[in-house]
Amino acid sequence: MEKLKGVIIANSKLKDELTAMLKTETVQVIDAFEHQKDAIEHINQLEPNLLFLETQAGELATNNFLAKLTKQPTLVFLTKDEASLQTFKANKLHYLSLPIHPQQLKQLLAQLTGVHSQLADKMKAVLGKLKLSEEP
Repeated sequence: MEKLKGVIIANSKLKDELTAMLKTETVQVIDAFEHQKDAIEHINQLEPNLLFLETQAGELATNNFLAKLTKQPTLVFLTKDEASLQTFKANKLHYLSLPIHPQQLKQLLAQLTGVHSQLADKMKAVLGKLKLSEEP
């Protein structure tokens, strides 16, 4: 299976830790940033499948940042804020609580890999049907 492309936006220590943890997983980290504003142009050019985004309690800039992306990658929020964790759980959003535990990461990546694989299969089926309908 092809690796998913990921971008990380997090503090320096977390960025390095997550990059190291993902080396043996199904994600290829194609870039990493410490600040959202530095990442927008690169993310729009690279079009990653996954975006690992560290959030801070009360941080409102995330919505503005996400609105500037031309293509929406699957978001994985990174936080240690309990209120944020409860919100992510309640809304069935992808998240990793900090500090990241290897088993938690493996479970999330298995879930995301399955979702992306299913979407790829559906797209292939749709494209196959389109090609059949174009033939004379």
